[in-house]
Amino acid sequence: MGILVLIAVTGAARLLLVRQFLSMAEESTQRLAEQIGAEIVDGKPLRETVYREFIAREPRVGYLLVAHFSSGYRSGVINSSSLSRGAKEVDEYLRQHGDTETLAHLIQPGAGFPSEYLNVVSVALTPPERASDRTPLGMVKVGFVIPGFPLGRGYQWVWGSFTCFGIALAVVLWVRQKRSESPVRPEAIKPRKEIPPVPTPLPKEAEKKDLHWLEETSAQTVEIQEKADEEGWHLLFDGESLEGWVCKGNCYVSEGSLALQPWGTSAVTAEVAPSDRFCFQVEAKKIAGEDGFVILFPCDGKSLAWVVGGWGNKHSELAGYSATRTDHALERNQWAHVEIRVEGDGVEGFLDAKKMWAVSRADIRSPSPDAGFQDGLGVAVWNTLAKFRNARYRALS
Repeated sequence: MGILVLIAVTGAARLLLVRQFLSMAEESTQRLAEQIGAEIVDGKPLRETVYREFIAREPRVGYLLVAHFSSGYRSGVINSSSLSRGAKEVDEYLRQHGDTETLAHLIQPGAGFPSEYLNVVSVALTPPERASDRTPLGMVKVGFVIPGFPLGRGYQWVWGSFTCFGIALAVVLWVRQKRSESPVRPEAIKPRKEIPPVPTPLPKEAEKKDLHWLEETSAQTVEIQEKADEEGWHLLFDGESLEGWVCKGNCYVSEGSLALQPWGTSAVTAEVAPSDRFCFQVEAKKIAGEDGFVILFPCDGKSLAWVVGGWGNKHSELAGYSATRTDHALERNQWAHVEIRVEGDGVEGFLDAKKMWAVSRADIRSPSPDAGFQDGLGVAVWNTLAKFRNARYRALS
């Protein structure tokens, strides 16, 4: 019994160790980003000593990178001794390509070599709350080597299993012990006679009253439903909360709009399940960054993404279908009305009531390339801060 308790306690301790480490990695990186962001807003130059001191305080940091969007500044530090304890992919890349090329590779979105042994944390450099303009200034990316090599994140599974097994087995043994200490004599057990419940009838007056209430409620429900069917539109965002939305990345509500910050952030609605034919409308505005925004939608079981103002804000395209490309740029801080129509034999995209592209449903044979966005009906950004409002959906007959 004592051994089982020891296994359970040890497993729980190891499990909490890894989880606490991952939580502390997020918090410490957020504090570092806030410190650097505040210094940039005050006009101070980026100091490499800040993140070198950070690595000195956090010995499990494998690498640390800082990017400043407006100036194009890129810098970083690689801690080879820490990387050798589990993060082999980064260590091997470093040996083959050297410090400069490795840093240039790591700063790219999704290129941090996350694994069982390396936890990658990316945080936008956002000015402090006292600043009038809170547009992201850059990015901090830190690769933390997870303790417990060679298991890495495996500690969560291995020790979590040990903990559950130890607790379950201890409970079973304790129950058996209690039963053996106080046995029940067979003659003391008496069969219980089941008595069926007797329904109590309602008075006729109450029964009529209940039926009358039910008829009134049913009539109201039909009237409301007919009104909703007549209007046809389903509002997806109320401008006050993220209720009904599933977010991946940094999403929040700002001045009645749904705001998305970089990198690779997406928000899809859980309010509706898109039908075979539907119309999706939303207003979008680019605030800052190199690109525009992305509209996500499904068609015949395939997840598609219309990139509006992408590739350095040079052109738009239904990702994966080059025939839909249109060359144009988006203006900053200017609302654009976007509409997706999936009906009949085709799919169409409109920008400010102008048809930008049309594709036959028969030609949509594969989903858009995976950029890390969620599947579903919604919006996304890559390296841009954008806002969205008046998102609505209507099923088409």
